[in-house]
Amino acid sequence: MNTTREPAWQEETTAASSRTERVFMDEGPIRVTSARFLVPGNTFAMSGVTSVRHIEKDPALVFGYLLIIGGVFLCLSPSLIAMGVIFVLGGAIYLWKGKGRYNVRLQTASGEIKALTSRDKDFVRRVVYALNEAIVYRG
Repeated sequence: MNTTREPAWQEETTAASSRTERVFMDEGPIRVTSARFLVPGNTFAMSGVTSVRHIEKDPALVFGYLLIIGGVFLCLSPSLIAMGVIFVLGGAIYLWKGKGRYNVRLQTASGEIKALTSRDKDFVRRVVYALNEAIVYRG
């Protein structure tokens, strides 16, 4: 069963011209149209975007492992067992709850730009899908 849903495209006329601008995504501060990609603090012209991709960056798991190893060594000393248990539990929770970061990268004539970073993988995939649809629509 496919759980991805096709976005409902909207069309609106821009105030600056009588040209219709198709809206591919409008979720909170993120907006993808046939002409623009708006993120907080930046607006990218879709005419300058040649390709888009998402990058997954794994969480820094080393920190969690170091907490666990340090906790095990602390548990070897009878007076520091409580602190060692806290370190081990903290490291285990960090590894269990650790989420990666996901980036939207735009390729333009001036190079690659990291346009958006989020911990929500599905959200980043929806943004990339909308950007790809905008590029195809633009032609």
